[in-house]
Amino acid sequence: MMGARHSCRFGVARAKRLRMRSDVRTVKRRERRAPGRHHENISALRGPDWMRFTAASLMKIPTLSTTGNLLLIMATLLGTQLFAKLDAAETGLETAMRQHMTSLMELVATNRALALQQTLAGLEKTPTKQLWGVDLAMIFGHDRRVAQPLRGGERVKRFTECREYLQRGLALAETALKAHPGDQSLTYQMGELKSALALASLEAGETATVKNLARAQLAANIDPKDWNYGNVIHNANAQLGRAALRDGDKAAAAEFLLKAGATPGSPQLNSFGPDFTLARELLEAGDSKTVLAYFDLVQKFWVDAARKQGGALSERLANEHATRLDQWRAEIRAGRKPKNF
Repeated sequence: MMGARHSCRFGVARAKRLRMRSDVRTVKRRERRAPGRHHENISALRGPDWMRFTAASLMKIPTLSTTGNLLLIMATLLGTQLFAKLDAAETGLETAMRQHMTSLMELVATNRALALQQTLAGLEKTPTKQLWGVDLAMIFGHDRRVAQPLRGGERVKRFTECREYLQRGLALAETALKAHPGDQSLTYQMGELKSALALASLEAGETATVKNLARAQLAANIDPKDWNYGNVIHNANAQLGRAALRDGDKAAAAEFLLKAGATPGSPQLNSFGPDFTLARELLEAGDSKTVLAYFDLVQKFWVDAARKQGGALSERLANEHATRLDQWRAEIRAGRKPKNF
């Protein structure tokens, strides 16, 4: 889909870093226009949507080797210390990748059915030549934003439809992995699809599916040296907590929030922070004590570990994150719902 073929994984990895630097330049420009809102801008680049955008933008290279894919996934999460060292030039490869993402989102907006058809067909017929699973997760991100304002049966119906195509995509990815055992790109795509399926299932009221997916991810997460290890600990436990809260078990939800916060962190979590959705939902349910304890755990990787990276940018971000957590603590203790939380 990209046209040109690139065999040098280090050249592609460099392009990946340029994509990251471009994101950071956007944050800096917004910060100059709106001082004091840096946290909100960073939040816009955090979490699954940010991962899908950056990874998909720079990993859709035909015939890219498994090692190259793994290097690119790792490059996505290298952290803020790298940003100051990146070259400012925009390569032709980066431009092509931007064009791919733009084309995908335009197709989703104008002919979503065709976008789904092409993505699922690609995952079935040429699963190792492009990150079709990431594309499918991005289509779900679009559908999720459209469905969020809906209420009642219509909302459940929309997310149930999302579950159907995500389940199909996951089944195709599993079949492809059996044919290509050990393929890191397919393994990564399956992780993205499982996370998307868990979110869709949660909104569709299928909490049993959420729990099964999250528990399976935790059971398979056995290598502390894996770049995604800390992400899985946080995100899977947060999913279990949200499912428990939907089932009316606030005590279990609180326990899972603390387990999520006990993650050792990751380059992504250390730099961009976690998804605070479960914390917000527990706070709305009246459990401020657990949320405050969670903030203390988050500080260990979002502030302390980030500061240890060294460099002016890492120090600045760590200080801003610490200030933000302190503000949230003060507002919660005063009985108010924190802003920008």
